[in-house]
Amino acid sequence: MQDMIFSDGAMLGYGITAAVYLLLPCVALIQMLRHNAARIYPVIVGAIVRFVSVRLCDLTVSVLLLRVSFALKTVYAAECVAYFEEPGRWLAMKCPLTDIRKPGDAVCYGIGHAGAECLNRALSVLQTIRLGQTLNRSGVQAFLADQTPEKAAETLKMLHYYADGSLFSGMLGACCAVTNFGVHLALSLLIFRKIREYRVKRRWLLLAILLHLLLNAVTWLASFSGRAWVVSLTGIAAGIGIIALIVRIIDGRSLIDAIRYPLADDTE
Repeated sequence: MQDMIFSDGAMLGYGITAAVYLLLPCVALIQMLRHNAARIYPVIVGAIVRFVSVRLCDLTVSVLLLRVSFALKTVYAAECVAYFEEPGRWLAMKCPLTDIRKPGDAVCYGIGHAGAECLNRALSVLQTIRLGQTLNRSGVQAFLADQTPEKAAETLKMLHYYADGSLFSGMLGACCAVTNFGVHLALSLLIFRKIREYRVKRRWLLLAILLHLLLNAVTWLASFSGRAWVVSLTGIAAGIGIIALIVRIIDGRSLIDAIRYPLADDTE
């Protein structure tokens, strides 16, 4: 344990993951601009709704679980956030003030929502890189000073998890970031499409919540492996499956055509 370090490959892998998180929203917006379908207002709405949803989730978990440790509260909040994000998405699609009227607007909402999450995760990865620099420079004792044996054991476990990273796991993490981003775009289009169908029922909101919960649950279960690459690979597989299911449900090709060729379909 005293020789624990972050390898050059691990540091590079984390750097790639952080860069992808930061670039994804920009690349998505550029693609929307290419098709004259980008609107900043829905992007802002998506970011605001995501921020409010997460804060409400954190507050609810903190109130309901007063005596639980902060670490467990963080885990519970991460797993329960779907109960807040998806109703927020649903309300945003229904509210006239948000002015989400076209498939492109729904995608822009998803870019704002997923972009806010990407920024948060990029900052988390950058903190991990900083942690690795400190570990490589000062060793594990820099993290264990004045800690109880129990806390020291938790810290060592955390350091080992992050130090176990590699270039391969970092590239998988970047791919997982892409699929997670795609899931948010797909969920936004799912809610948008079903809200506009005749006699829409709230079962589609329930489906969005369940799919979001599924993605969170499988990656949480994969985390017990203690391997970051297992978590990322599981997230990629689950994300691709969820996107494929939603595309099939909403006839994704027609929505993509409506975005690419807006003059061909002005009914959305």
